[in-house]
Amino acid sequence: MAKRYKGFIRTGTENETKWDEGLESTEARPKRLLELFISVSAHKGNQILVDHELVRIADPYDYNFDTVEQLETSNPPKSSAKLNRIEIDQVIPIGQRIKVGLKCSSAASDLYGVYVYELTK
Repeated sequence: MAKRYKGFIRTGTENETKWDEGLESTEARPKRLLELFISVSAHKGNQILVDHELVRIADPYDYNFDTVEQLETSNPPKSSAKLNRIEIDQVIPIGQRIKVGLKCSSAASDLYGVYVYELTK
C-alpha cells in the first residue's frame, strides 16, 4: 500500500496539555499508523504524548527530538542527530483514533509533526 501523510502543529500553552485532532480510522478509510515524524520549537522539558483512545503509546520529552531553535540566529543549530520519528505500526480499529498531545510545563513550546499511515483496504 502507498504511504499517506497528515501533518499537524500543536501550539503549546504554559501548564496545559493540548491535543491535535488525531488520525481516525473510518469504515470508508480504515488506517494503519506506521510512524510519526516530530520536531519541536525549543527544548523546554515538555512531554510529547501519543495516545490510542485511553492507552498511552509513547510519552518522550522534547529533549529527545530535533528543534528548530536557533536556526535563524548566528548561533550554530542544535544537534540534528536526535530522535525524529516514533515507530508505531498499529492498525487503528474503525471508529477509533490515535492522537498526539503536547504537555507543557511552565515554559511553553510548539510541536510539529506528520502521521505516516496507510489505508488497510
